[in-house]
Amino acid sequence: MTDELDNQSASETEGELDTNLENGTELTVDDYNKQKELANNQKIRAEKAERELKELKSKQEKLTPKNDETLEQKPNEPNYSQLAFLEGRGVQHPDDQKIVQDEANRLKLPLTDILQMEHIKAKLKANSSQREAEAGMPQGSGGGSSSTKNSVEYWIDKKNDDGGFATPPNAELHKQVIAARLKKQNNSNMFSDDMY
Repeated sequence: MTDELDNQSASETEGELDTNLENGTELTVDDYNKQKELANNQKIRAEKAERELKELKSKQEKLTPKNDETLEQKPNEPNYSQLAFLEGRGVQHPDDQKIVQDEANRLKLPLTDILQMEHIKAKLKANSSQREAEAGMPQGSGGGSSSTKNSVEYWIDKKNDDGGFATPPNAELHKQVIAARLKKQNNSNMFSDDMY
C-alpha cells in the first residue's frame, strides 16, 4: 500500500515538475498541494453559488405571477391600456370595446390584428348604426303619437294600470307635467255640467 502511495505521489510530482518546467518555475509538493486545495475550494464555492442561484430563481418564479395568473387574480379589473388604445382607434362605446377585447382573448391575438378583421369591422359598424337608429326613434310606446318620453305631451294623459296618472322619473319634467295637468283640468271645468 505504501508502494502505491509512493508511486502516486511520484507520478504527481513528475506531473508537477513537467508543468513547472514548461512555465519556467519549479513547484514543490507543498506548493502543488496548496494549489490543489485552492482549486478544490474554488470548485466548492462555485458549486455552492450555483445551488444558491438555482434556489433564488425557483423562489423568484414562485413569487412573481405569470401573465395568465394576473388576469385570473383580477378578473373584474379592466385593462386600461387596452381601453385607451381602443379609444384612440375610435372604438368609444363600452359594448364595442368588449367585443374587440373578447375576440382578442379568444383568438390570442393583439388588438391591432383584431381591428383589421373584416367581421369585427362589420360588427362594430352594425352596432354603431343600431345605436344611431335607436337614438333617433321616439322613446315612447304610445299608439301613433309623435311625442317622446321626454315631453310634457307624452305624460299629460298617460295612465297607470290602476287608472291613476303616470309620472315621469325626471323631477323637472314631473313638475311641468303636474302643472300642465292642473291647467288642463281647470280649463275643462270652466263650465259645469250641472244645471242649477
